[in-house]
Amino acid sequence: MSRKHKPAKLKITSYRNRLIDIDNICVKFIIDGLVEAGVLVDDSPEFVESVEILQVKSQDEKTLVEIKF
Repeated sequence: MSRKHKPAKLKITSYRNRLIDIDNICVKFIIDGLVEAGVLVDDSPEFVESVEILQVKSQDEKTLVEIKF
């Protein structure tokens, strides 16, 4: 089994100038993009074990995606 076929644990951290309700952070497009790019085989539970969503107050706005296989 290649590395990308093992279940992945995703940690998505949104660095934001103004914090928002955590349920307003949509990660579906990020996961779909990882599938489209071939990083993940699929977004089903067989290939994505967990998704952790965090936000951090920061002047430098960005989104950090960490993947552990």
